Amino acid sequence: MNKTFLLVLGFLALSASLAMRILGNKSSHLSELQQYWWIPLPLALLCFLGAVKKPKGGQ
Repeated sequence: MNKTFLLVLGFLALSASLAMRILGNKSSHLSELQQYWWIPLPLALLCFLGAVKKPKGGQ
């Protein structure tokens, strides 16, 4: 996959997690977001690992 795409997707996942945490704290109607703010974090981690991974092979 393209490194730029993976970096953008990783930053989007991190920002979604942060937004879920903040919105869950501010609004009582959205309190369930605060319980599940960590769900986008594994996607962000995988995207960042995929972006910095060196390709296999000698070429």
